[in-house]
Parts: sequence; C-alpha cells; structure tokens
Amino acid sequence: MVFDPARPFLFFENARGEATGHLFAGAEEWLDAWTLAEVPGVLNRAQAALAKGRWVAGYLGYEAAG
Repeated sequence: MVFDPARPFLFFENARGEATGHLFAGAEEWLDAWTLAEVPGVLNRAQAALAKGRWVAGYLGYEAAG
C-alpha cells in the first residue's frame, strides 16, 4: 500500500511524545456524522463492519456524547 496524503486517513499519535503511532489509510469506507442525529447510525455501521471482521478506526468528538 502506498500512502497518499491527499486521501482520507487517520493517524493516532503516541501521547507520550515518542515517534510512534498507528496509521490507518486506504479505507474501504469512510463514515461521517455531522449532526447528533447521525451518530447512532454511524456507530451501528461501524459495529456491523466489526462483526464482519473488518478493522474500524475512528474519532468521536466530545459533542457526540449527547
């Protein structure tokens, strides 16, 4: 796989300041929720992907807690 920074990706940096982290690139699917009402549907789709044995990486903002 070749990393293309022009395509969507997630990078989780090690919070300890070490030069390590986890890069998730080349996603088969990208799930977005822009409103609170969309959050449950996105989480359900992510759970369904996990049930099929797919990897799921993501970020939930503080505002999604509602």
